Amino acid sequence: MQADAGEQWPASAETADNVYEFATDTFIVRDGMIAAQSFAGKIAPRH
Repeated sequence: MQADAGEQWPASAETADNVYEFATDTFIVRDGMIAAQSFAGKIAPRH
């Protein structure tokens, strides 16, 4: 199995609706296809 850094995003982000203080996702790829994905984040509404 080979791992690499993949995409990297800024430390935080904001949209009109939300503030994203932290987010990460992980993909498990088997035979060239995504077999599983996980996501975690600290997301707060702006209002």
